[in-house]
Amino acid sequence: MTQAPDHRRSPNPDVVPGSSSAATSATALGALIVCAALAACSSSNGDGVMGGSGGASGGSGGAAAGSGDAGAGSGGQSGGSGGASGPDIGSLAEYKSCGRDKLAGEVALVMDVEAGFTGVLTGFVLDGVEPFRGSTVVSTSGMCQLKQPPKAPAPCQPACAAEQNCTESGCVAKPKALDVGKMIIDGLKVPSLELSRNGSNIYTNPPAIKIPHPGFDEGTNLRLTVEGKDNYGPLMLHGFGVGALEVPEAPITVEMGQPVTLTWGAPGKTGPTRVLINFSVNRHGAVDTWLECSVPDTGSFAIDGALVTELFQYGTSGFPSVSIQRQSADSTTVPSGCMEFSVSTSANRELMVPGVVSCQDDMDCPQGQTCQIDLKCG
Repeated sequence: MTQAPDHRRSPNPDVVPGSSSAATSATALGALIVCAALAACSSSNGDGVMGGSGGASGGSGGAAAGSGDAGAGSGGQSGGSGGASGPDIGSLAEYKSCGRDKLAGEVALVMDVEAGFTGVLTGFVLDGVEPFRGSTVVSTSGMCQLKQPPKAPAPCQPACAAEQNCTESGCVAKPKALDVGKMIIDGLKVPSLELSRNGSNIYTNPPAIKIPHPGFDEGTNLRLTVEGKDNYGPLMLHGFGVGALEVPEAPITVEMGQPVTLTWGAPGKTGPTRVLINFSVNRHGAVDTWLECSVPDTGSFAIDGALVTELFQYGTSGFPSVSIQRQSADSTTVPSGCMEFSVSTSANRELMVPGVVSCQDDMDCPQGQTCQIDLKCG
């Protein structure tokens, strides 16, 4: 079967340029696309920091980073051992995400089972919030929201400079990443991991230190400390060692009017986690529309058939898929908005939509059909 192009994304945030090669190798967490410039990327499914929406050549946001806005809440009691730095690390009491429209900083610690990688996918603190990173909520049903990308404003006249964004208020300076001093993660299987900062003030795994995989035990308490500079910090955020996410490999059939039940292995140790679902049948269509759900980590969730019908009303396109992400999140206020520390693991699965044959070129299509611009045979 034809493989989908690397345009998949999930409810959390995207890779910021400057990520280490080791972190970039974790593309199995949703085929994350690294943005070419810090503020040059448009918003996309999952409300990622630098999401890119996708036609055949467009980039899309990632599965590893970020949490959606829908249904965030507390996930129960934290637990587990204190990790490599001992029990004085403290514990995460509840799931507390920033919300993508307020996100000005993030450290995303991921465990990618398929790639055999544990590490910081990206870390940054911006001096402002990127415009258009959020999304438009079309409707809400229970713990799910039907979403579309935000509408871009009319082009600015005169055109904005390269270091500016065009907004409804005119040209504004693009947010810049800041030097906030040392960032250290405690609780991993390596002692007090100090992150590496590059010339663009992006924090990632230190190249000289190899983190074992998995880099933490399920239920372990984790802690991020930020030294702080210029009124940003010092900060302390907590995380919970999420267990590996086990999702059946078989494609999931999706039909209009029918509920869709998603299943995954329940966690070995319960804690303040949520499962974030990003469900799309039209990511390459004219109106990119998707479902985001934030649900308890119980092992299954059923998407209501009426909500599936509403999603289908916006059309279908090639390579429909779902991302399922287990995540803990802690956040705090910074002068430019909100900063988040997330710990996550995720899996992506193909969705089977009757009548939809996905393609990258005409050779993938049945005889007499051609590959359309939405990557669907017709």
